[in-house]
Amino acid sequence: MHEFWRMTGLSPATLTTWAIRLTAALAVALVGWLIARWLGRLSARALRRGHADPILAGFLRNVTFTAALILVAIEALEVIGVPSTSLLAAVGAAGLAIGLALNSSLSHIAWGVILVIFRPFRVGDTVTINGIDGTVESVNLMHTHLRTTDNREVVIPNGSVGGNPIYNASLSGTHPFDWRFAVPFGADLEHITSQIQAVLRERTDLPKDAQPSVAVVGFSNNGVVLSVHGASAPDTSPHLQNEVLTAVHRALHEAGIATVAMT
Repeated sequence: MHEFWRMTGLSPATLTTWAIRLTAALAVALVGWLIARWLGRLSARALRRGHADPILAGFLRNVTFTAALILVAIEALEVIGVPSTSLLAAVGAAGLAIGLALNSSLSHIAWGVILVIFRPFRVGDTVTINGIDGTVESVNLMHTHLRTTDNREVVIPNGSVGGNPIYNASLSGTHPFDWRFAVPFGADLEHITSQIQAVLRERTDLPKDAQPSVAVVGFSNNGVVLSVHGASAPDTSPHLQNEVLTAVHRALHEAGIATVAMT
């Protein structure tokens, strides 16, 4: 046994000291983790009691938990014997290097903070972001999660969300649509337009004060391109397109327009 201590250069007292420090550091880490989780939940609960937006409550919970964990890790390492000043300097240097390497990711984080603070949308809002229609499920530091009408989850980086126009149908009370058809050259456009408008007038779920408009917007290989532009209530928009397009196609077919192509 004496030969073992002599070869390792350690003494029983040294090992005992390190064992005590390691045990104390683990205890600090465990207790600190529990406190960090409690602080995160407490901050989120306080905001929810104040009827704050769920996005803001979840964001503050994550930030509080992460910040508390960093302090706990520094304290645990200091218990082992690592000086906090040296550790903070190393963390700062590592943060700078990581920041330079993850420039685009930091942009997403910055936009995540901006979205949470200014809140152009809330959880449950029906929005259009980057041409994608969906319902907001959550916003974290890096991404915004949408649920589309066909039950697909779309994850959009926050930089793409904040750097592009956001249409909030829940805020405005309406959801825009712009459907386009191609009808054959030489067709009676006035008759076709009247047929489409007749179909739209039969819809009771379209705003009466903002009736959709039908206009010629261009030409394609399929013929003359018509656009039906308007707005609908967010709760009716998921099924509106299929129902209206089917009714328009049926009306044009009955009017003798054999070919109607989508563009």
